[in-house]
Amino acid sequence: MRAEMNDQSENLMSKCGTMNEIRKIAEENPNLKEDLITSLQVPIHLIRDVFSRQALKDDSVTHKDRTAEHIKRKEYMQEFLEHCCKSRHYFFSIKKCGKSTCTICHPIRCSTEDFEQLHHLPDPVPGEDLHYISFEKLYGTPTTEDHRPSFRDAKAKKKKI
Repeated sequence: MRAEMNDQSENLMSKCGTMNEIRKIAEENPNLKEDLITSLQVPIHLIRDVFSRQALKDDSVTHKDRTAEHIKRKEYMQEFLEHCCKSRHYFFSIKKCGKSTCTICHPIRCSTEDFEQLHHLPDPVPGEDLHYISFEKLYGTPTTEDHRPSFRDAKAKKKKI
């Protein structure tokens, strides 16, 4: 479906099995990135064309820029993310504050008893037996990402360097 690249780029791509491998090889061979982008233009345009013809209840489906840079420029979106959301490496959760006067997330619609039982997801916390503490024990308690396995491994690698 994609256009063929030159022999050198095709040979480099045949050695790659993951996106990480492609990125590493592209750092060493800057032409690979350009060749790959050029070769993928046909499927990109095909998918864009398919989506441009889609309709959802009389409204056409449009492609808009939803990158992190675009979202950072949206003041109200940033206010909502800081107020109601908890973003972690492994999950993203949204929870209203529960205040009836809040202009960001509006009043809750469920019963107060049900709302008080809802909490953000807990981060993994190691237990004494080299296993993580169960979800049931951690749910509702404040936690941090300090014990996240990939975070801890990254810290260990930095210390070695």
